[in-house]
Amino acid sequence: MSKTVTFSVTTKYVKETVDLQELGIDEDMDDKEMKRAVEDFFRDWLWNNVSFSYIIHED
Repeated sequence: MSKTVTFSVTTKYVKETVDLQELGIDEDMDDKEMKRAVEDFFRDWLWNNVSFSYIIHED
């Protein structure tokens, strides 16, 4: 018997524009800190808007 895995990704077309103040990001912080804060928000946003799943099949 062999096993296989099927991966699935479901997305909906989502585009969102948010100003930095809404994200709680200070516009005066240095570029490195701002980039990190935006990437943290993006990671959370992505997980909330994309559905991931997998199924293990046994033949």
